[in-house]
Amino acid sequence: MRRVLAIAGWDSSGWAGLAADLRTLHHLKCGGQGVITARTEQTPTAILRIEPREPAELLADLGPILAAPIHAVKVGMVATPTLAAAIATALEALESPLVVDPIWRSSTGTVLFRGSPSGLAPLLAMATVITPNRSEAAWLLEGGSPAAWCAQVGTAMLLTNGGEDTLFLPDGQVHPIHAEQTPGADPAGTGCTLSSALAAHLAHDPTDILGASRAAVAYTAAQVAQVGAGPRQPLLHRDG
Repeated sequence: MRRVLAIAGWDSSGWAGLAADLRTLHHLKCGGQGVITARTEQTPTAILRIEPREPAELLADLGPILAAPIHAVKVGMVATPTLAAAIATALEALESPLVVDPIWRSSTGTVLFRGSPSGLAPLLAMATVITPNRSEAAWLLEGGSPAAWCAQVGTAMLLTNGGEDTLFLPDGQVHPIHAEQTPGADPAGTGCTLSSALAAHLAHDPTDILGASRAAVAYTAAQVAQVGAGPRQPLLHRDG
């Protein structure tokens, strides 16, 4: 079994964050392990409180996990530049794929990263692939183009847009990735699910970023289709 580590925030509603990461990893037959970066108090429609962890506590949790072989790592919400730097330091010796979901704010508008894009720079430079949505990409790139950013940093970007996604590779290749959309669906945790699915597939084949991206987009679309249209609800992470 491939071991995948998710480093992310804890969503007390269980709909997104580390809970969604681990459900995805286990559904895709990976041994999911998790480390919390920040605790949140939230309902399905609002974030009430965010409590980032101390870097020393986070590093103490990461140490024993990273002492054993890890086949991929996914990083989600990191909350502060200090935590981002601590995670980057802990992963310096990582030789496996690293997927970073550069979470800036929630879908309800709450800011989840207390810093500027430069605060994520060391972590993003280490990544194999980053998975911003359009809002996060606009914040991160500050007016630049995804292709230029990938070429400069040497990191791939899977720009997500609800099934009309685009993979930008550092060598200049651009691959549109389409998945069937579900009209009227409003699920929670899609970004967490997609980035974790990408990490799971890269854990099995680290060399095939395009294939892993296509598989992750298709998996997420299938989970959204199971939920269907209607009021906001979590993804179920199960077979159809």
